[in-house]
Amino acid sequence: MRDAVMLVLGWVLGSIIFICLKSCDAKADEIREYHFKWTYQKEVFEVKKKDVSWEKAFTFSSQLCYDYFRSNFPKTYETGLDIIDVCANPR
Repeated sequence: MRDAVMLVLGWVLGSIIFICLKSCDAKADEIREYHFKWTYQKEVFEVKKKDVSWEKAFTFSSQLCYDYFRSNFPKTYETGLDIIDVCANPR
């Protein structure tokens, strides 16, 4: 009898843990809006991106930052390095 109760109790606890983990995964996949802002030589560039993670939103937004500043400033090696540094560090 005791073994049967422990088996049922284990099954119930396992089910509860499984349901909790599934609900946590659902929250992890929520789409949120992230806001990034960069400043280069007093010019400001801002991006608002909706995505499932900060990393994905940042990767997309930092490429937009680089493309924006490269199209608006002289295309020199030093300028490119400065822009890479700015776009890798949003404020």
